[in-house]
Amino acid sequence: MLLENLIPHGFQTQLHYPPQAIEERSLKELYLTLSEKYRYDQFTLLGGGQGASLKQGTHRHTEIYHDRLAIKEQPTSLSFEEFTDQVLSISKEIREKIRVPLWVLQQSQIRFLVPF
Repeated sequence: MLLENLIPHGFQTQLHYPPQAIEERSLKELYLTLSEKYRYDQFTLLGGGQGASLKQGTHRHTEIYHDRLAIKEQPTSLSFEEFTDQVLSISKEIREKIRVPLWVLQQSQIRFLVPF
């Protein structure tokens, strides 16, 4: 059995872009598109036009803000390569739908719970 299946772990990535207004319609279209592929079952618009949150249960989240995208998968059985492929696919969809001009900064975290 692979080590990543034995040790609980999670991933989180934030991609920052210049602040912009995001139309509610674009966020709803993103939810419909992404929920087919990634099985999101919850959609919440954030107050004040700040963006939206897409969730599948308590372990998979994609949050779209006016200045950044946050993708969280924790705990997960995905490998880092699978998570990276997922981030690339989601960010491509988001870039096309809300017209992100460029990604300014990326921050990633890998979290492990290592038993003693």
